[in-house]
Amino acid sequence: MRLSVYLYIVCLGMAGKASSQCVEKSNLYGKWQGYKKELRTGEDGSSLTLSGKPYVFTDVLWFKKDKNGEWDMNGDVFTVKYDIACDILVINKKEFYVEKIDGKNLVLIEYAFNKEKPSDIDFRLYFHKK
Repeated sequence: MRLSVYLYIVCLGMAGKASSQCVEKSNLYGKWQGYKKELRTGEDGSSLTLSGKPYVFTDVLWFKKDKNGEWDMNGDVFTVKYDIACDILVINKKEFYVEKIDGKNLVLIEYAFNKEKPSDIDFRLYFHKK
């Protein structure tokens, strides 16, 4: 009985690892235009902003092949270094979970604290290829 429970747990762990997809780095290269920002819970922020309107999100990320890039935050452009390991994107030491990436769309989870303790105040950031 113990052996079957142990094997079941091991198989579940292996299935979980197999289901996580690693991001192909070449899919990340290029400019990405931000168009939507929401809390991880799906709230658009209108209950939290002073104006009562949803979050405005127009950031632009530019990933170059040499692991350098730029992050344009409302007109303030910053030079960044980035790296990606499977589904974790690190931009200047800040970690993001790559929830989705294809030729046209990129969805990142920005952790408020850290990835080991997901929180309701984590942000989901939506980008489309520019």
